[in-house]
Order: sequence, then C-alpha cells, then structure tokens
Amino acid sequence: MPLNATLVVELDEALDPLAPGARSVRLEDLDGRAQPAEVAVEGGRLVVRPCVGPAELARPAAGWRLRLAGAPSPLALRTLGGRRLERGYALEVAVDPGLADDSGRAPRLVAVQGRAPQALAEVDAEGRVVLVFDGVLDPRALRPQDCPLRPLEGGLALDPVEPELDWSCCGRRFELRLRPPAGRGPLLLDLRRSGLRGLDGRAVDPPLAIELR
Repeated sequence: MPLNATLVVELDEALDPLAPGARSVRLEDLDGRAQPAEVAVEGGRLVVRPCVGPAELARPAAGWRLRLAGAPSPLALRTLGGRRLERGYALEVAVDPGLADDSGRAPRLVAVQGRAPQALAEVDAEGRVVLVFDGVLDPRALRPQDCPLRPLEGGLALDPVEPELDWSCCGRRFELRLRPPAGRGPLLLDLRRSGLRGLDGRAVDPPLAIELR
C-alpha cells in the first residue's frame, strides 16, 4: 500500500465514534516511532489516515504498525453496545515509498485559509497561506518556482517572486502551505499558471486566481 493509503479496521459490531483517541489508537513505523495520523469512526469502522510530508517521502518507512488498545486497559476501544475490544492488537502493513490517488479526478481546491476558495484571501498571522485540496498533488511539482506569486501594483502583475513552501498529505486530503516573502504587499496566486499538478499530470481545479493581502 502507498504511504498515504487509508487503513480501515472493521469489528463485529459498530465502534463508538467517541472511543478512538491518541492513546487508544497509535500509528507508528516498524521501528516504533509515532506517525501522525487522522483517526475517525466512519460507518462504524475505524479509519486511520497516515499524515505524511516531505520527510516521510524522502525517507519512507518500510511499513506501518497500528496499535489498538484492548481489555483490560481502561483505554480499550469500545462498541456502540458498550463491549470493549477483548485485547490489544498490533497490526502491521508494508508500504510502498510513494503517494497514490486512485480517484481518477484532478485535485480540487476546497479551502483557502480555512474557508471556501474565493478570489481574495488574507495571509495569516504566521505569514502563511494554507490551501487544502481534495486529491493528491505531485510532490515533484511542489517547488517554489511551481507556485509563483506576482506582486500587484497599479492593477498590474509584476515579475513573480517565489514563496517558501511545505506540505502534508493525509489520505486524499492534501495541505499546501505557502509563506510569501515579507513586505511585498498584495500578491497574485494564479493557479492557472502554476505548475501544481495531480499525480496523473492533471492541473488543479478550479483554475482560480487569488489575490493575497
């Protein structure tokens, strides 16, 4: 399975949505190092989405180990009927050294700074712009030159400047974080002219031009 594949565990009864927590469900690599992950109950099943970034992609783990707390621990997972997992489990899966997206769709921009995408956005207090996509971007197209920002002056877009960038991927949820150069004034992020692409080479959707202030 790829690094960002979703792990799904199904028991003989639907899980209590409030049961999983950081201490009852733990994802780690095969050397025992904790791995960040999104944990939820969906349709009564336990769903774990590893959250990987540049470091994990550069030095991919050989596999993931999923630890589930069970009886007699007070942290044991429990079902809607109140039954606790009979014992603790450690489940291991091998992983491939890359990301995957088998949806067959282009990555879609779903949020900018935590809101629905609009033509205007504010740089946050940390000097960043956070874009969230439903779909996996190609890490090879995540270079500063692939995300050019054009200073705006008198209604004109000037020569581009390059931001600092970072990213993380949890399942198909892809978060791209840009840090524009300080003191540049309004900037234009034009997704139509960016190098951002999905793993299959498709341009991101929608091709929105966003003014950053």
